[in-house]
Amino acid sequence: MKSRLVILGGLLLMALFASPQNIPTFNPQPFKLYIPAFLPGIMEDASAELRNDTMIYSLEGQVFKGGYKIAATSAPLPLINPWQTLYAMTDAYAKRNKQKIIDLYSPDSKAKIQNVVNGPNAAKFFEVVSKAAPKLELLAGVNYQNGFAVYTQDDEYGLHENYMKKVGDAYRLSALSDKSPTGWNLALYFKFDPKPLLPVSNVSMPDSIKYDDSTTIRLTVPVAGRWVGVSLGQPGLLIMMAQDNGMNDFDPSPGRVAIHVKGNMFFNPGTYEFYIYSLNFPVQRVSMNFIKPELKYSIKIAE
Repeated sequence: MKSRLVILGGLLLMALFASPQNIPTFNPQPFKLYIPAFLPGIMEDASAELRNDTMIYSLEGQVFKGGYKIAATSAPLPLINPWQTLYAMTDAYAKRNKQKIIDLYSPDSKAKIQNVVNGPNAAKFFEVVSKAAPKLELLAGVNYQNGFAVYTQDDEYGLHENYMKKVGDAYRLSALSDKSPTGWNLALYFKFDPKPLLPVSNVSMPDSIKYDDSTTIRLTVPVAGRWVGVSLGQPGLLIMMAQDNGMNDFDPSPGRVAIHVKGNMFFNPGTYEFYIYSLNFPVQRVSMNFIKPELKYSIKIAE
C-alpha cells in the first residue's frame, strides 16, 4: 500500500452540546468500531480483532451519528481542541485564505502546505476546498498515531481526512505519511458508512429453471439505490450483485430491481437454497452473519 499524505482529503454515540460558535464539545471516549471484513478495499490488520467476518477496532474519540454540520466561523479560536482547529480550517478554506491555512499547520508541515497553496496545482486545490468547506459534515475523530485523525464529508467530493497533532497548547494540522492498514480501513468505514442489511420484498421468480436456461428475479428494495446480493448458503458464496438503477439491474423503476440469473450459476442440477439481501454498499464476499432464515429462498435447477 502506498503512503498517503493526509491534508484534506454497537458505535458510541456522543451527546453533543454546542458552544457559542456551534462547535461541538470535544469529549473523546473509548469505543469499538465494527467494520465488515468484506468491505471493498479492506486490508488485513493484526491490530483489529476478527470475529465472524467483522473487524473490531478499540478506539478513543467521538462519532457523530448522521454527521454534524460544520458552520464556518471567522471568530478567533485558540485551537485548544481538534474541533476548533477544524472550524478554523473550514473558514480558511472557504475564504481561500492562504496565510491562515499555512498558520494552522505544524512547523514540520508548513513547507508541504506552502507548496500546495502556492504550487502549480493551487488553483485546483482551492477550487475543491472552497466548494467543499461550506458543505462539510463532521463524521468522527479518533486518537491516531500520537495525533488525532478527523473524518469529514461533503455531498460533492465525499470523504475528507485531516490529521492533527498537539503543538504546545494548540492542535495543528499536520501532513501524515501513513502506511498502516488501520488508517486505510477506518477511512473506508467512514467512506461507505456500512449499515446492517435489510430484507428485500415482493420477490418474484419461478420455482424451477433448466440448467442451460435463465430466469429473472424481480424484487423491491427497502430504499431506492441500495445494492442487492444473491448468495448461496454455507459458506455464503456470492453469485450475483446488482444495484437499484445501476449495475445488473434490468428494471428502470426506482426501488424495483430485476436480476437475470442463469441456471449454471448453481454449478449442477438440483434444488438450491440461496439468500437475497440488500445493503447500502457493494460487497466482494458475503459475511456468514448474512445467512439468516428470513432471507432464504429456494429454486430447482433441472437438467
